[in-house]
Amino acid sequence: VPRDSATSTFWTTDGTVEVGAARASGGHRVRLIAPATLENAGFVALPLTAGATYALAVRATPSPGADVRVALLDDVGEVVAETPVTGDTDAVLVPRRDAAHGRVRLHVASGSCEVWWVSLIPTATFRGEANGLRDDLARTIADLRPRFVRFPGGCVAHGFGLDNLYRWKHTVGPVEDRVGDRNIWGYLQSMGLGFFEYFRFCEQIGAEPLPVVAAGVCCQNSPGGQAGFTDSEMD
Repeated sequence: VPRDSATSTFWTTDGTVEVGAARASGGHRVRLIAPATLENAGFVALPLTAGATYALAVRATPSPGADVRVALLDDVGEVVAETPVTGDTDAVLVPRRDAAHGRVRLHVASGSCEVWWVSLIPTATFRGEANGLRDDLARTIADLRPRFVRFPGGCVAHGFGLDNLYRWKHTVGPVEDRVGDRNIWGYLQSMGLGFFEYFRFCEQIGAEPLPVVAAGVCCQNSPGGQAGFTDSEMD
């Protein structure tokens, strides 16, 4: 579960939810003791489409015999899709009804469960790529036939303080092991969309990648003003 959940990741809790030590890749493990719930309504909204398929990934360790389930809820809080969690779980959920403001709920009805990763994305990604880009947006860019694609952008790259600079090494490898962080606008980046996905998208549409990296200084609007790394700290 990503760090600073009260302000940047939109998780709400009910019941006994204990926040554990920080993970090396960012965020924390949390332990839910029944009855307990984690819920997420997404960034601004989490629309669900009846009959569409959504890839769910949960990394968790339930206690022996624990009853743990992840459900998708509609606008009035009724379950429209559900799957049990018996450990690390990868499942495809299919909502029975549309929802303009859906929610993801992880509920522990008995026993306890440690959780450190929950992800839900549509399976209908651009060209069916695993962990791929949102299909409609990616197709719109592809239809423009750009000669190059620049990423990730200056404000993200130089960050809000030296400890918040965009580090490309944190954006590759298994998604659940990437180092998430808040961005300069105050919400969380899971790094699920990272350098690997950008380069892959460029490859798919025949565009030249133009990666952006920090120049060794943070945003001038950072607390304490602009600061920079020494040469020995650059990697």
